[in-house]
Parts: sequence; C-alpha cells; structure tokens
Amino acid sequence: MAVDLVGAATGRQAMPVLRLVKGPGAPREFALEELEASLKKDGVWLGRDERICTIHLSHPCVSRRHAQLTVGDQGLMLSDEHSKAGTFLNGLRLKPQMRYVLSHRDRIEICGYTFIYQDERARNGAGSSSDDTNSSPLLDPAVTSILDGSSTAWLLRTDANPRDKLMALMKLAQDLRKRVTLEELLPRTLDRLLSLYGRADQALIVLREAGTGRPAIRRARRRSGNGVGEEGPPGNVIDEVMATGRAVIADQGRIMAAPLMDLEGQPMGAIQLEALAGEREFRREDLDLLTTVAFQISIVVENAILHDVALRERSLEIELKLAQEIQVELLPSEPPQIDGYDFFDYYAPAKYVGGDYYDYLPLDDNRLALVVGDVSGKGVPAALLMVKVASELQASLATEPDPVQVLNQVNRRFSRRNPDGTFVTMVLAVLDLSSHCMSIVNAGHLRPLLRRPDGRIEQIGDAQAGLPLGVSPIRPYLQTQLDLQSGDALVLISDGITEAQSDGMQQYGHHRLLVQLESSVATAADLGRRIIDDVDRFVGHYPQSDDRCLMCIRRGT
Repeated sequence: MAVDLVGAATGRQAMPVLRLVKGPGAPREFALEELEASLKKDGVWLGRDERICTIHLSHPCVSRRHAQLTVGDQGLMLSDEHSKAGTFLNGLRLKPQMRYVLSHRDRIEICGYTFIYQDERARNGAGSSSDDTNSSPLLDPAVTSILDGSSTAWLLRTDANPRDKLMALMKLAQDLRKRVTLEELLPRTLDRLLSLYGRADQALIVLREAGTGRPAIRRARRRSGNGVGEEGPPGNVIDEVMATGRAVIADQGRIMAAPLMDLEGQPMGAIQLEALAGEREFRREDLDLLTTVAFQISIVVENAILHDVALRERSLEIELKLAQEIQVELLPSEPPQIDGYDFFDYYAPAKYVGGDYYDYLPLDDNRLALVVGDVSGKGVPAALLMVKVASELQASLATEPDPVQVLNQVNRRFSRRNPDGTFVTMVLAVLDLSSHCMSIVNAGHLRPLLRRPDGRIEQIGDAQAGLPLGVSPIRPYLQTQLDLQSGDALVLISDGITEAQSDGMQQYGHHRLLVQLESSVATAADLGRRIIDDVDRFVGHYPQSDDRCLMCIRRGT
C-alpha cells in the first residue's frame, strides 16, 4: 500500500518540501503537495530539459533528465537516472536507477545545486535534546569531551569565553576575508590555527567530496614544517567528527577536532589539532574556542567553494560555446546553388557539439561530393574525432578521383590511429553534374533513400554497404552507381532521426520516415522540413539523446 504523503482527512499534516538552498535561483521552495499527482503517476524529474523536468536546472553540467522523485511504499524516493555528473545524497554518490528513501533534512546535490528535503511530520514527531554533551555511538571510547558543532548550538553557548569568541571571529574574519579561493584559503587557515593554539604541533583540515564534482580535500601543516601537504595524523577522530557533527577532545587530550558545517547545518569537513609532545592536554575551553573558530572558517570555506564552482562553471560554459562556434564554422553555412538541383540540410547536436557531420565538397570535372557521417558517441570527444575524419576525407578527395579509394584511404589512416576502438559510419556520394550519375560508397551508414517522381521509394546500395570506418583497415569498400532522373529526390540521414524517442519510449523508426517520403515533393527543402517537423511532433517533450543530421538532394524537372 502506497504511503499517503498528504495525510489523513483528520489532522492533515503538511506535505514535504524540497528547498533549493544553493545554486542559480536559490532560495526557492518546491511544495511537493502541489506535485502529488505527478509523483504518484510518473514521478517528478529534475534536470536540464525544461520541457519535461518540473524542477528545471539550467546548468550545462546537469543532464537533461538527471534525477527523479517518486513515491513508494516507504515514502518519497530519489533516484539518479544515469546522469553524467552524478547525484549526491548526504555527500554520497547514488548508484544509477536505484531508489533511495528520503528522510527529514536529507541533502541532495546536483552539480552546483543543493536541495534540502524537509518533512514537517518527521520533525514534529522527533524528540529533541538541549544537552550538547551527549555521547554518540560512532565516537571512540577515548573521546573525553564532546560539543555540538552546529551554528545554533554555538550561538547558545554564550557562557563560555565570550571575549575569546569575539576576538577569534574578528581576527579570522579580517585575515581570511580576502582569500577567495580554496587554494589560497586552506594554507592560511592552517597558519591561523597554529597561531591561535601555541601548544599545537600540527593542524589538519579535511573537506569531503562534493556533488559539484570537487574531490575530497585533505591539507595538513606541522609547526616545524615548511609547507602544506596532504598527509596528516590518523583520520579516525576527524572522520567521526564529520560523521556526527560534534566537536571532540580525544587521545587523552592530545587531539582536538571540530566540524565545519555548511549553510544547511550538515558537516562538510572538519579541522583537527594535535598537541606538542610534553605540552598539557587540550581542555574544554580550548574545544569551545575551536568550535567558535570552526564556525567562522565554515562560512569562509563555503564562500570559497561557491567561488570555485562559479569559476569552473564559467570556464566550462565558455569552452563549450567556443567548441560550438568552431563546429558551426566547419559545417556548410548554406547549401550549394547549382542549376538543375536544389539541396536541404539539417543538423541538431544532442549537446553543445556533436559527432554527426555533413558537407558539400566541389571537385574537379564538374563534380560535387556529398557526405554524411556519424561518430560513435556524443559531445566534445565525438566532435573532435569527426573533425579529424573530415580532414582526412577532404585531403583524400583533393588527390583521389575514385570515391572507393577515397574511403579506403581514410579507413586505413583512421584505423591505424584509433586505439580506443571508436568507429565512424559514413556515406560518400559523388555526383557528376554533367551526366547526373552518382557514385555512392557506404561505410556502415544508414542506406540512402531515393524517391522517384511516381512515388516509388528505393533503398540504395544495401548489398554494397561496407563496415564502419575504423573497424577493419584491410576490408575494401564497394560503390553503387545511380542515375538521377528529373524529379528524383535522395535522402541521407543519421540514426538520430530514426532512433528519436517519444515520451512513450518508442522510436520514430524507418516506417514513419517512409510515410513522409510517399507524399509528393516540390523541393528538397519541402521534403526535409516535412521529415523534421514529423520527428518533432513524434518526440514531443522527450529530451533529445542523439545528434540528428539530414540531407536532401533533388534534381529539378
């Protein structure tokens, strides 16, 4: 029986809320009561595709359908939907498509976004204690003193050294406020800790892995050392402090540690001090001051993390936009203008850049080469590989008149320098504009479709089609000869057209494509736009998962 998230008719309780506390658009609340119907039916999507994602996250690192909220027998559940950057729950990366039950105050991180799940029923029903010295089963028996490390508990402890607290905050704020990056901040923080505690021999700071893609950070400085390193004392105490959010004194007073808390009151790291040999042990007042210092350091570290994330996001966006501009420059700016023929082309990458490719290449003897290709994979790696293959193709066409030999040469070169097993499918068609004869060589690509003026549709070169480029360097290619008659229209596509998916997870398919070719064709543009419009209607709001490329050639009457 499904859990009723809304509550019974009597004593109706508040619906859980998802709060966006960090990232573009923060702060913002998503009242899940308003999304109840979607939660119980298909779930609520979080991702970059605003057409289908109720909770829209615009950052380019976010996948189109990144994560999903659903309702199950145990309550509200979260799952990662094979996202590239990952979904983090309380600092741990979720396994794809495994559903995790959410609890009150769970923290969800997706790239630069942080959400807090709040369930008022759980909060109202939970007991609370004002005693900040309770022990925790996670802590080592050697722990001699414990303090709650949260900012709320720190503010309540006004009886312990208020002057020291104020002085520590003022000195740290003045010294660290201009340290805007973690690289600058962490060494200076360690210096300040050793300066504040004269009997400390070593200072350690640890930051846990974050959902923004930042790895875990560990930095240590010894009083007698000359620099900051990643080594430090054994991590049992500091690991327990990060797990419980409580400051402790341990190892007979020789080790003292306090948590670094984020804006949502969750441990994001910790600081630890180890006493000099022969010095007196740390005391409760030392721990109270360290908790005060940790509170201030937490604020500065949080700001530095946000600054680093913003810089990375800006750099990535600039790089992706530059890559997109470069790819657009490499593709034809417009179809060729040739008497007796008209052309149409369409290209839509699934990401900023893609691995599909098309081109028109004028050749000697009044000939025109037309090419459509598709690299296995998507994004920047596929786009870079396609640039390499396109360069090889243009170089071979400049010196070799036989299209069969052209693809044989490209295949041999590509296979020799293809250690990771990537492959490229491609159709190369060379049209003699004087005789209207076309030679077609197919390297594992979807077969070209020819529409005759009477409505007949032919699949061209199925028997002569060879393997994709990069699969076998010694397998020669074959060609198909085709005479283009007046009114004939030829269609070349990538598999992003036929494999386009709808909301119902159905593929567009070959049959729907043939239906569009059956109607009369006035121009190549008329045919091409008809196909693209039909694909868009079929797909609806489902996110594009593969690059789409289409080229139409028609001989006039």
